[in-house]
Amino acid sequence: MNSKVYYGSTILDTKDNNVKNRIELEYYRTKKRKNYFLREDTTSYGIEIVKKEYQGKKVNIEKEKVDKISDEKSIIDSIISKLRKFKVTPICLKDVVDDIMQN
Repeated sequence: MNSKVYYGSTILDTKDNNVKNRIELEYYRTKKRKNYFLREDTTSYGIEIVKKEYQGKKVNIEKEKVDKISDEKSIIDSIISKLRKFKVTPICLKDVVDDIMQN
């Protein structure tokens, strides 16, 4: 069973890194649960970031997901909090998560 829970969002505007259009970043905690016939069920958590760039009436959407980061929800919540604070975009997600998990 797979699911995702909305964690929060942040806005990049023209003051952030010379952004031309309004950009919204949405952060999600993902959950993947495996059911085993004779063994205990396992649950792992990951992260998904969705970037929405508004260009007039057009909205460009970019997203990236990293699954199976940790079995502990609190670790994922802490990572997402940092990603949101520093406005990490989908393109950087994998590298940033790797760096955080190595430290």
